[in-house]
Amino acid sequence: CCSETARSVHVALGYDESKIQVIPNGFDPAAFRPDPEARAALRAELRLSADTPLIGIVARYDRQKDHQTFVAAAARLHARMPNVHFVLCGNGVDQSNAELMGWVTGAGLTHQCHLLGERNDVARVTAALDLATLSSAYGEGFPNVLGEAMACEVPCVATDVGDSAHVVGDTGSIVPARDPDALAGAWGELLTAGNDELEALGQRARRRVLEHFSISRVTHAYEAAYRSVVDSTPGSRQPLPDVP
Repeated sequence: CCSETARSVHVALGYDESKIQVIPNGFDPAAFRPDPEARAALRAELRLSADTPLIGIVARYDRQKDHQTFVAAAARLHARMPNVHFVLCGNGVDQSNAELMGWVTGAGLTHQCHLLGERNDVARVTAALDLATLSSAYGEGFPNVLGEAMACEVPCVATDVGDSAHVVGDTGSIVPARDPDALAGAWGELLTAGNDELEALGQRARRRVLEHFSISRVTHAYEAAYRSVVDSTPGSRQPLPDVP
């Protein structure tokens, strides 16, 4: 399994816990990395000043991801910190989405919410953020977008769904699902902590990815798992091919 949540679900279904191993998803720290040029470029693309705080969510449009709570939290934060803007990126997350646009318009955030749709430069968009968010209401296992943001030295605020709390650790904030007040509060607390604190959190987040979720570490874990299966199977002690 890629998450402790998935392990628990399968054990509850009757799978043999002794045969289940959790190997988390892994991230390439060379692909997802701090990128000051991306920060400047995305703000220029959105016609925002270079110092505009950006909070973003990278997620397809799906009830599971709970964009409605994200927008509701954005409205609450906007009332306190009107200079903050919000980036929403993912399949179905664009101005042709009538439901989503209804929430944005109803919240009075037409100029503060930037709906980018599906992008092929997610690493660049992610690295441009001040805070990354996953507002999922249910159904997460190991959310890749959190690890990707952390590798970019972007602190995360996520709902307590799936393994999000384990992924983020002490490098961001975890809030209850479907609670826009809590989400807005966590955003505000981190932003008002100042740039130095955000930078320190981001650096800690990247270190956490390198120590626990780097693609090389995960590759070694899979290799060890396969070797243990081969070594424990009678008559199957054949040498494994070298992995380039």
